[in-house]
Amino acid sequence: MRTKIILLVLLSAVLAACGGAKSKVLIVYYSQSGNTRAVAEQIYEKFGGDLHEITLATPYPADEGATIEVAQKQRDENILPALGGASENVNIADYDVVFLGTPIWFGTASLPMLAFVGAHDFDGKTVIPFYTCGGGDAGAYISDITPHMAGAVIFPAFGNNRAERTAGTHTAKIAAHLDQLAF
Repeated sequence: MRTKIILLVLLSAVLAACGGAKSKVLIVYYSQSGNTRAVAEQIYEKFGGDLHEITLATPYPADEGATIEVAQKQRDENILPALGGASENVNIADYDVVFLGTPIWFGTASLPMLAFVGAHDFDGKTVIPFYTCGGGDAGAYISDITPHMAGAVIFPAFGNNRAERTAGTHTAKIAAHLDQLAF
């Protein structure tokens, strides 16, 4: 209930700042397995806007185990992957609201999402983080992106986990959350 009240207060502030005008929406996501892409597409169906998948200069291996090995090594060595293609050229300044979607790796945002966030300026934006994970929740996702969000309004993260996807409740859960957002 407290989260709903906070979301409504933040939403009211955003609407007041925009003068009730329709916000320009960007949905940015990184998806290795397709789960985060599915949530991004659900957001797109609800709000429209522009959908942007983060790409890497050197993609991770298709095999999940191999991806974990590479990502673990990068994390241990404090190396973020190089962005590739259109990921380097997204102009955040063109948007009012930016949804940021990531799988949760090692208890936080994926390394590609952390690289993307670090490469862009979110000043004056409304940022709405979303995630998918194997179990648990967003972990340190919000605290890890906050240093890159000076001047942004950051909404609480929302998402789903493997148990919800297995039970088939994930789509309805996301839809209910999105129904609480209006801009």
